[in-house]
Amino acid sequence: MIEFDKGFERQCEEYLSYLYEQAEFLCSDCTDLDMLVQDTLMVLVVKMHKGETVEYPKGFLLAVLKNKYNGWLRESIRSRLWNIVTRLCRILTMQLKR
Repeated sequence: MIEFDKGFERQCEEYLSYLYEQAEFLCSDCTDLDMLVQDTLMVLVVKMHKGETVEYPKGFLLAVLKNKYNGWLRESIRSRLWNIVTRLCRILTMQLKR
């Protein structure tokens, strides 16, 4: 369990290093790796600021990282599919107009 005190900055540095190691392994295809890691750490900081305790911070951070990465993947795939559908609609519209 971690406490919100002066040592918290050192703990955050440790967690940040851990997150980058995990993110480089799990999320190597993510173009926004830095933002993903920072957003993940921010979840812990906000949780601690609210006075909530996290018994296993590394496990918690890894779960948050995975969830954020999955969200990024969904958005990325959704965006690519939308572009494909849009192109197909344009092609079909052009074909029908001929």
